[in-house]
Amino acid sequence: MNPWYAHYLGDYRRDTAHLSLVEHGAYRLLLDHCYSTESPLPAGKDALYRICSAVTDVERAAVDSVLTHFFKVGADGYRNARADREIVRRAEQRRKLSDAGRRGGKKSRRAPQARLKPGLSEASSQAEARPQPQPQPQPQKAKAAAPLFSSTESVWRFLGIQPCGPIRFRELLEDRWASRNGGPYSTLIGETVDAWEAAGQEKPRYCAPLFQALEELRVSEARTGDIVRLESWK
Repeated sequence: MNPWYAHYLGDYRRDTAHLSLVEHGAYRLLLDHCYSTESPLPAGKDALYRICSAVTDVERAAVDSVLTHFFKVGADGYRNARADREIVRRAEQRRKLSDAGRRGGKKSRRAPQARLKPGLSEASSQAEARPQPQPQPQPQKAKAAAPLFSSTESVWRFLGIQPCGPIRFRELLEDRWASRNGGPYSTLIGETVDAWEAAGQEKPRYCAPLFQALEELRVSEARTGDIVRLESWK
């Protein structure tokens, strides 16, 4: 069961401005059922009335009206085109996050292995590896560690979502993503939200896709051994 789905306020209001209050309720209940089961609605009207708790003639008429305007019936039941697209998109996003988590886990657990030079036995290689007297090295500038996150791939593209939240919050998250070294991906994003709130800012509005992707990323990292705690930004 999928406990969450994106609700695009502008798109919904544009497409449903003509609905009555009862029709709005019927439409949202039917959409909730589609997204929670990730499957079409049942073809039988009685089953749909039960889903919407429609018992009066007015309530059942509202269900019938919504089905006529926003759903198409087929061999497997009633389908909503937008819901079908969103369900496919979310499944692809979960797959990408799971694959990224597996890749990250395998990389972190892989122990470095010594390689023998051609023509040398293991004993010879170990002897060669023993410390030898060396001239006193001259001071050199320390090399900066290579960043874990590539600045060529944005945090939004990695998570598979559109940029969301206030512009200053986006800039803060993108700057941290491009420059931070080390640490699990979800910790980086979570700490950014914490820093935003610590500065006296409100929790980024309209960022439901970000928090859903963050939760899925946390679960994916936990499966590979990178246990991550969710604090106030959960």
